[in-house]
Amino acid sequence: IMANTDVHVYVKSPPPEMWSLGILTQTSGDDPKTVTLQKTGEIITINKEQEKDVLLVNVKRDNLANGSGSNSSSSGLEVYPNMTSLPFLHEPAILYNLKARHELSLPYTVCGDIVIACNPYKRIAELYSEEVRNCYTEYYVFGKNGRRGDETQTEEQDPHVYITSSNSYYGLLNSVYNQSILVSGESGAGKTETVKILMTHLAGISSTNGSVNEI
Repeated sequence: IMANTDVHVYVKSPPPEMWSLGILTQTSGDDPKTVTLQKTGEIITINKEQEKDVLLVNVKRDNLANGSGSNSSSSGLEVYPNMTSLPFLHEPAILYNLKARHELSLPYTVCGDIVIACNPYKRIAELYSEEVRNCYTEYYVFGKNGRRGDETQTEEQDPHVYITSSNSYYGLLNSVYNQSILVSGESGAGKTETVKILMTHLAGISSTNGSVNEI
């Protein structure tokens, strides 16, 4: 990274920011590089020991300049529903992507077949309507769109905890194995509420399908 200059980067910062957006600027010879922070305009000097704490940004330069783009946050960062698509998979890229989706009232993000939920601390009713539940059930369980195969699907629908419950039920229908769902997180992260949402969805699927006798 330090061989490149005039590029957008993340710089390790003190709490509460932890990582800040900035522009790495050119200096001459062996002089230390400098980074101009996007949020404050502050210019900080990066010495040799700090170079490991300067990481590339997942962004198109023109988007950062104006905060636009069809899939960008207010800071200009590209926002990815599936983080396996991140061009650079490192700590600040993950944190900024989750933060950007949270600000857009999109609490769910996927990383492969893992669903990551960020507690929005508010009820987003439109995410849990009967219509939405049926959409995920039909796609991931019963395959009425004709695309449900043996592989777990995570790309075609927006990230949602209903993907997990649907895939679990699909496993019950199409294998001889019991299914388990692991919900983990810190205190207050929303684990209990997530389990309620999962169980409500599973109960709803079960009530409309007689192939599984016990959940």
